[in-house]
Amino acid sequence: MFGSLAEKGLHMATETIESIAQKQAKQEGQFDQFSKRFEDSQMMLVQAINGLREDNKFLLSRVDAVDSKIGEVNRWRWATTIAAVIAACALYRVFFP
Repeated sequence: MFGSLAEKGLHMATETIESIAQKQAKQEGQFDQFSKRFEDSQMMLVQAINGLREDNKFLLSRVDAVDSKIGEVNRWRWATTIAAVIAACALYRVFFP
């Protein structure tokens, strides 16, 4: 099959180069797959972050609404307390002149 030592060495070198090329192609394919998975993961992460930002905006608007209602309740509480004090003073003046 191989006539001379040089042909045998050339054949072995060719096989080695081909196997290295195959390994390199396989590794490049694996890297491409990894790169694609990494890009997909980044996209999913960005989408999750954007979703959380939207949820945060919604929660902040709800907190503002609750704060507004609490402020309104506090105003009514003070108004009711003042009205009760005025009514008590008026009743005191009526029953104890």
